[in-house]
Amino acid sequence: MKLNKWNLLTAAFLCLGLFYMLNPFLFSWFEIVNNHIARTLFLPINWILVVVFFPLVDYIDIMALIMFIGYILYFGVTIRPNGGEKDVKFARNSLVLLSLIWIIMSPMGITYMDRTMGGYPIGGWSRIILAGGPSEVRRDTSALINSEKQEGETIYELPDSLDGLGYWAKIEREKNIVYVGLGSMFNMADEFGYIIQAEDGPLVIPNYFDDDWYRTWKIFDGIYLFER
Repeated sequence: MKLNKWNLLTAAFLCLGLFYMLNPFLFSWFEIVNNHIARTLFLPINWILVVVFFPLVDYIDIMALIMFIGYILYFGVTIRPNGGEKDVKFARNSLVLLSLIWIIMSPMGITYMDRTMGGYPIGGWSRIILAGGPSEVRRDTSALINSEKQEGETIYELPDSLDGLGYWAKIEREKNIVYVGLGSMFNMADEFGYIIQAEDGPLVIPNYFDDDWYRTWKIFDGIYLFER
């Protein structure tokens, strides 16, 4: 495959399409799973884009749709009749790949912001699995609630699975709950963490989940990710 204007345009289209599809999801997923990567890799790129394209940020989905339709027209009118076999194959495969990614990610929603929000619960699920799974996490939650640790005290020495899950914990024995905090993201006001009900406790959703200050996602029975 020779380097020519068609291949360069297809490569640019593919890179922009992959960024539009995957960046919001990966950014929010890494915020939960490994915020060091999110902070060092994704945050600078996204801040640059926001600053440079600030007037157009609200129209990113419309721009992406226009770009996709425009490329399909360019493929049909210019690349397919005039390009070589490898040029056409590269362009067609790029369209198929982006279409498949869009279909796979469509359960999260169809907009850029939908994919951003969809990354948080999947990141929360991933972190629970990496910490040992929901059963182990709720077992250690029960052990912490039944320990001699003071209620309301910020606890930094945690059982193994909770230690792998977050950085600190607080006990609320009346509701049979342990908060596990991930800390503020990027020194901003938003704070993420888990609210975990003890393994032997009733699955009661606390009334403060309805507070406007909280956004919550149910990850497993008795385990919720929250953003405050």
